[in-house]
Amino acid sequence: MVRYVIDIIITVVTFFTLISLAVECQTAGGTKWAVLVAGSYGYVNYRHQADICHAYQILKEGGLKDEHIVVFMKDDIAYAKENPNPGIIINNPLGHDVYKGVPKDYTGENANLHNLFAVILGNKTDIKGGSGKVVNSGPEDHIFIYYADHGGPGTVSK
Repeated sequence: MVRYVIDIIITVVTFFTLISLAVECQTAGGTKWAVLVAGSYGYVNYRHQADICHAYQILKEGGLKDEHIVVFMKDDIAYAKENPNPGIIINNPLGHDVYKGVPKDYTGENANLHNLFAVILGNKTDIKGGSGKVVNSGPEDHIFIYYADHGGPGTVSK
């Protein structure tokens, strides 16, 4: 129960941070970047990819451009046989589809640690698969990294 409450608190804080970033995108100088990472896979871990898709929608609504949002996820739940609404991902029971329009920059085996580091460092030549999109930031830019997963030793290891 304690772990569940902690997960809820972290999710609430994360989304307030996203909303704040989205508002700041419209007012502050420099370029804003976002790297959104769902670290888990499988329908049993639905919430992580759903949260990444929801984060994308919040950032888009706040004015962040697609070319400044990089998405990593296995992309294995929208059309999973367990999904009662194929092609749709929601992140609350009465919610709307948050999957529609989400760029699939790094999915499946391309959603890996090697590519994540290359994206964050802006190293386009080191990318193996995926869209090739990287964070091409400068000294006045801001980078928001949202990693949704359980956490623990070795979680970000592949």
